Amino acid sequence: MDKLLFIGLGLFSFSSTFAQPELVRLDAGRGFSVKVPVEWKKHKRSKFFSVSSPSGKIAITATAYRSKKGMLGAFSKLRFSAVHKLYKPTTHVYKIQNGLVREYEGTWPGTKNPVYYTVAALSVGELYISMTFVTNRSDFTRNKKMYIEILESVKASN
Repeated sequence: MDKLLFIGLGLFSFSSTFAQPELVRLDAGRGFSVKVPVEWKKHKRSKFFSVSSPSGKIAITATAYRSKKGMLGAFSKLRFSAVHKLYKPTTHVYKIQNGLVREYEGTWPGTKNPVYYTVAALSVGELYISMTFVTNRSDFTRNKKMYIEILESVKASN
């Protein structure tokens, strides 16, 4: 009986480990490109870059601004201050390879499920990029390593 229990737990542990999906580089059409999971779909919108998972559980949007001045600190403060007041910060601002990130959570009036809203202010060449992730807390926590990899994959396009 002890052997059977041990084997069952070993199989459970093995089956609960998921491989990170393959990432593919997409041209955002705004002067930058970014790597996202190959099965995600790019939405065609005129004002910003947008991709989402097939299930719709996670959506990422981004806009880019060109400036020759080194202003990541000022850009990030402006971007973080523009987050709707119903979202409350869940982290301090933290640094990644190419920018600054802050995580928020809140529930829109008339809804019952909280939204996990992550905002990144990125600097790539002469571009300053605002990128947001909209999902739930458990998805963000489970996939945070991949989401940071997505943020750090942003490159200026030629």
